[in-house]
Amino acid sequence: MRGFRNFRSWVQFIFDILMIGISYVLAYVVYSVMLNRTAFEASYLVFALVVMLVHVVIFLLFSLHKVIWKRATPFSYIRLIVGLGMSFAFSYTFCKVIFPKETGLSTFSLGFVLSIGMLVLTRYAYIFSIRGFNGSDKNSQSARVLIVGGGSVATFLVAEMHQKRSTFHPVCIVDDDVFKIGRQIDDVPIVDKTEGILKACEKYNISVIFYTISNATPENKRRILDLCAETGCKVYTLPDIYSIKTPGEILSQAKDIDINDFLNRNPITLNSDNVQHFIEGKICLVTGGGGSIGSELCRQIAAFNPGRLVIVDNNENNCFEVESDLYMRFGKTVKASVEIANIRDASRIEVLFKQYNPDIVIHAAAHKHVTYMENNPEEAVKSNVAGTYNVARLAHQYGCEKFILISTDKAVNTTNAMGATKRCCELIMQYFSCLGGGTRFSAVRFGNVLGSAGSVVPLFKKQIEMGGPLTVTDCEVTRYFMTIPEASALILQAATFAQNGEIYILDMGEPVKILDLAQKMISLYGRSNEIEIITTGLKKGEKLHEELYYSHEDIKRTENDKIFVESRTDADFTPFIQMLDQLFESAGRDEREATLKKLYLVIETFSKTKEDKRYI
Repeated sequence: MRGFRNFRSWVQFIFDILMIGISYVLAYVVYSVMLNRTAFEASYLVFALVVMLVHVVIFLLFSLHKVIWKRATPFSYIRLIVGLGMSFAFSYTFCKVIFPKETGLSTFSLGFVLSIGMLVLTRYAYIFSIRGFNGSDKNSQSARVLIVGGGSVATFLVAEMHQKRSTFHPVCIVDDDVFKIGRQIDDVPIVDKTEGILKACEKYNISVIFYTISNATPENKRRILDLCAETGCKVYTLPDIYSIKTPGEILSQAKDIDINDFLNRNPITLNSDNVQHFIEGKICLVTGGGGSIGSELCRQIAAFNPGRLVIVDNNENNCFEVESDLYMRFGKTVKASVEIANIRDASRIEVLFKQYNPDIVIHAAAHKHVTYMENNPEEAVKSNVAGTYNVARLAHQYGCEKFILISTDKAVNTTNAMGATKRCCELIMQYFSCLGGGTRFSAVRFGNVLGSAGSVVPLFKKQIEMGGPLTVTDCEVTRYFMTIPEASALILQAATFAQNGEIYILDMGEPVKILDLAQKMISLYGRSNEIEIITTGLKKGEKLHEELYYSHEDIKRTENDKIFVESRTDADFTPFIQMLDQLFESAGRDEREATLKKLYLVIETFSKTKEDKRYI
């Protein structure tokens, strides 16, 4: 096939040269008729031969024989005309030197014009012979594409689809600039505003949509992507024009739609100066630094020039990925140390406190999977409760500046062991905040983060790729969602506010119905008619709707409208600490039922279903 394409290219090349020679001979004939010449001068055959030879050289230099004219862009035609112009100039100069009297500028100029006309017309004749008048290939099996946005990215995208034998065929474009509607980008018409996406997809039989608008507001982007989701077409997004690495390789940079774009959230505003002052030059220790939230915290902390960033995790593979990413992002300027350690091991953690003497401790390490912790509550107690106690005690003992606990909405009116252990962690934080000393203890509480390990979005994506079905626990279940970078940024901002004993609560926006999320993801993958959704029932310990705070908590908004705070309440933590000792003993002996029973006693708001009441 490749040899055949090369053969066709050379046939096209020879045809072009012959057409050029005919154009210049025809120009001579026209002028001969106009001047009533009866004799044909043999010298003009020499002129035609010289012109053809010059064009051969110029065409080869410009690689015009390699252009696939069926997929040609306007730039290709500009190259063709420039090549013809240069050939005309060299040919006329050369002939004027050899035959000064016989060489006329008028004749050569007419030959130049005729050659342009013949080459361009023959190309368009070829294109229209294999295309219908709607501009699409009659025999093409390529996916029919609608492009959202008629800017620079769309221009590069259309050019690449035309030049390369891609599996995509651009059919139409939509853009909200009314002055663009009715115009074309490389023969692809701009047919409507974005509100006409549904109509355009139906009219032009679209199967794939490329979203190319980089400067849309979050609200407008959600509106457009919601329309795209309704079409049932496969949707891709592209980076903005400044992020495109290679203009001729845009298709390789296309990504599946990011479900984050559908969260009903506005951009966050942070006081970067406060965060910079909080972190710069400080020794920051992050437990669980290899996890979803912990690793993003490490990336954001590294950007504020800490004195040293200590990444603590018991998973060496995750640590390797985080450390490698930090060095790729920041080079040798980042001062990072990786320590493999388990927060259950108090003596090992104390070694790290002695070695680094951290100023700031962000405690993100925890078991977070509800179902697994329901089946292994003693493990949840060992890691979440005992581990948090170890780290908090050492932060107090070594006089750290601040200790920030990462908590979860599942700690509020919890119905599962994991949430109960995280509520224990919040109380442990408040206990140490009452002991005095220089360390200020606070917690940050928020809901689910999209894309984290074990979250629903990666699960749905994997199920779609496997052909379904998508599994939803209940048609009415809702969850709060936030992106990992946003949650991490707000954690750092809340840490700058922290005084002592408060629980900061992140504004998670409106809860998202999981069924709607599943349906939207299926639509965006263009699989609406192929993949079904089934309900599996709520798992043990799960709730239909999560809560971010207790009804009795006194919640106030901070100076950042995305962060609320519950002030510390003075309480006697002596009974709580005494019960923790009993809880640790039961968990240490791996007594599952005894551990659950103690957990009920420790956390009064821990409620279970009827069959589990035997533990109360």
